[in-house]
Amino acid sequence: MYTNQIKVAAVLVAFDRDDFLKRSLRYTVNQTRQCDVVIVVDNANLFSTRTIIEDAGAVYISGSLENGGGGGFALGMKYALDRGCDFVWTLDDDGYPDERCLETLLEFASHNNLDVSSPLSLSQEDPSQTANPYILGIRKITSAATIQRKQIWLGKVQFYNGMLMSKRMIELIGLPKKELFIRGDEMDFYYRAKESGLKMGLVTRALFHHPSGAPEFANSRTSLLGVVIPTTEKKKYYQFRNRGYLIRRYHLYINGLYDWIRYPVFFLLYPGGDLNGFREWQRLWIQGFRGKLTPFEPK
Repeated sequence: MYTNQIKVAAVLVAFDRDDFLKRSLRYTVNQTRQCDVVIVVDNANLFSTRTIIEDAGAVYISGSLENGGGGGFALGMKYALDRGCDFVWTLDDDGYPDERCLETLLEFASHNNLDVSSPLSLSQEDPSQTANPYILGIRKITSAATIQRKQIWLGKVQFYNGMLMSKRMIELIGLPKKELFIRGDEMDFYYRAKESGLKMGLVTRALFHHPSGAPEFANSRTSLLGVVIPTTEKKKYYQFRNRGYLIRRYHLYINGLYDWIRYPVFFLLYPGGDLNGFREWQRLWIQGFRGKLTPFEPK
């Protein structure tokens, strides 16, 4: 199928970040290969957000505070598939694609028979670095130039941030899991796609700009002992809980052992050790491992 015959829907999930959303929509609607439809799920249900979406010519879908990213993307993807779209392009409202991002992804997806093609996610603060590390072998790489030595890395995708996925993949593995909310919903979707056996690839010539995740890496982004400690209690809850869930759900027991080395080392052995922080991480990780996906409740 020629790429100009493919029907593509862009899906964004918004939550009370109107300035970021304006920028993201501007880059999304002005692609060199335009989307056939742009869909925005507004989980905050704000009048100001609806106005921005409709002024951009996008489809507005009313979401819910209980959706999170997982539930929001599920709503948008279902809308796209119900209207006969061949591919769904998922974007974060705080990031934005390069103007040729979609065109490049479609080109590589077509030539390489990819059901998932992911752009290189660059740090908005320093485009020579990636927003988050890419794992190549046993190394964590953040140098964009190093990753771009190859045009495509099979299997090394990062979900949601400008990811293009086929209708076939979504029909095979289903929609994102709403119960995971954030911080793990995209990894659950990745592992389901990986189990399906469909072909996925990181397209390094396609670019997506995203806020750097560096502030959340409490020690080092590239060390094997690097840990992610989110900045809010809600994000910590879902980050730690969902990690435990994913370990058990997908039998990632080596990854689980890895967690039980690096997090105790960070919390208990780094200068100024944090016993309470370790106990919180331990409690939430085990909660997720046991499959208890209850929503976050503020203390």
